Amino acid sequence: MNYKIILPINGLMLPPDAKEIIVGSFKITSPEVAFVNSFLSDPKFITQIGSIDYNILNTQPCLSAFFQSPEQATDVLDSCCIYVSGIFECLWLLRDSAVYSYLGFITSYPVIKAEKNIKDVYFTDSLGEFSVTMLQIGDLEQAVIYVDKMAKFMDYDDMIQEKNIESNSSTRIGSLNILPYNLHNRIVRAWMFLKKARADSLLPGKISAYIAVLECLFTSIDSGEVNHKVSERVAFYIGKTQLQKVETYTLIKKGYDIRSKYLHGQKLDKKKDNSRSDLSLLSQRLDSTLRVIFRQVIDFDSEKFLDDNNLESWFKELIFKDSIQSGIEEETDR
Repeated sequence: MNYKIILPINGLMLPPDAKEIIVGSFKITSPEVAFVNSFLSDPKFITQIGSIDYNILNTQPCLSAFFQSPEQATDVLDSCCIYVSGIFECLWLLRDSAVYSYLGFITSYPVIKAEKNIKDVYFTDSLGEFSVTMLQIGDLEQAVIYVDKMAKFMDYDDMIQEKNIESNSSTRIGSLNILPYNLHNRIVRAWMFLKKARADSLLPGKISAYIAVLECLFTSIDSGEVNHKVSERVAFYIGKTQLQKVETYTLIKKGYDIRSKYLHGQKLDKKKDNSRSDLSLLSQRLDSTLRVIFRQVIDFDSEKFLDDNNLESWFKELIFKDSIQSGIEEETDR
């Protein structure tokens, strides 16, 4: 069957000199190009999707593609929406953004029969705002590379067969509930909390979810003194200098202070730096820190973070090896 697919994109702007960008099988176009050069101008398609959805497609950048597939239209569209959502999720790994796609349409051709898919997904930037990101050259290619890397952490086929889960049950593949929570590895769990953080526009809630991301990655079998250990491990993991480590440690501890008050339903301490501008700066810095961490984990250290049996030992080595090295340098300076 021949299919045409189109998804409107929220929070994205094409460069001024680019009317379209092609990445693999997909094409992202500005609204005027999408409607001049695609099936969207077909009156039958417009009639079937309705004027409200037509106006959405007419005013936003759109991603479109042509497919040949023996599968049903709903399955093709669902797979496409999940993949495209992954691309825009991974765009965050390049910079702070609020780009997402929650709506998709598919139609067969030449016989027009349109169907619709809605995903419960949206993102805000680190300030909790629905900002617009200017797409830069190479962004989507890099995002696709990260989609492929992340897919290795989310290969559930073997687990589905092992647990005898019916893929065609009422809980479809792609649903968070198809696998027990404990079967998700720590990188996937951290990514889940990251998406919750990015969806939350309330800064204390966003900051609390950011801290949960860090706990997914930097806690292991030893559950004592969690906020100190997480703050220390993050500082030693990404800090290059003593000053960077102290700043990172202090940053994470501030995040813990906000989370403690917020999740217990208490007011934030007025004596501390908890104004809107203070929370905005804290959220931005945590968002940036998480971006550095995820890229380092995904690109270089995924095996270490997926090795639950040896992770605690690696954290100790990370901290004490650095401390020993600092002591040697101090002795040498004397």
